[in-house]
Amino acid sequence: MEQGWIKLHRKLLDNPVCKKPTYAWLWVYLLLKANHKPSKFMWNGEVIIIKDGQLLIGRKKLSIETGIPESTIEDILKMLEKQQQIRQQKTTKFRVITILNWHTHQKDDIKSNNKATTKQQQSDTYKNEKNEENEEKELATPSVAEAKINLSPLIEKFKPLNPSYERLFPNKTERAALERMLAKFGYEELAKMIDFLPQIVSKPYAPRITTPYEMEKNLGKIKIFLLQEQGKVVKKKIEII
Repeated sequence: MEQGWIKLHRKLLDNPVCKKPTYAWLWVYLLLKANHKPSKFMWNGEVIIIKDGQLLIGRKKLSIETGIPESTIEDILKMLEKQQQIRQQKTTKFRVITILNWHTHQKDDIKSNNKATTKQQQSDTYKNEKNEENEEKELATPSVAEAKINLSPLIEKFKPLNPSYERLFPNKTERAALERMLAKFGYEELAKMIDFLPQIVSKPYAPRITTPYEMEKNLGKIKIFLLQEQGKVVKKKIEII
């Protein structure tokens, strides 16, 4: 059983999610499950750090533990993200949900805390501001943070293209290329792009891609090649007609 407690401010009643009981329950659940201090997890041999105000979870588990259908879970999370109450970092296996302004939600109510001194209040305010500032810097590039979690599965996808793909795992240049592409395209789109590479490398005039760095460097050539291939398909259809 989970231990500890969270603060639930009456301002929650002004939150639009309270107009729908299912939405309100999921929001409270996220607040209850979010880390109150940083913790570490192992995923595919890499250490994942989940900070306070974040939770690592999948849509299926959210559905099981809240009793809310998975499709509804997705709709609610999209709404919360659109209203800038949360930020999501999705992968094919799980997602990291960040409660935005977590420290604001959970900080002391200074007016009701008669024991707090002015010095303590100023110190708490400063800490909260610094934490929020650091969080904003990190969330400015959520896909890069996601990249640190998921590089190994992406590198694994180069196995059909590179017999020595194991050498890519510790290579900083290759990992940096993946991080940049992940920040640009997102995990799911980048994974699809890599999965598609083995289908084109054997074709005449196709770019020869065997590493993430080569892929990043040749993104323009890959795009042009795919457009040319699409043109051939259209031309063939016209000839048949």
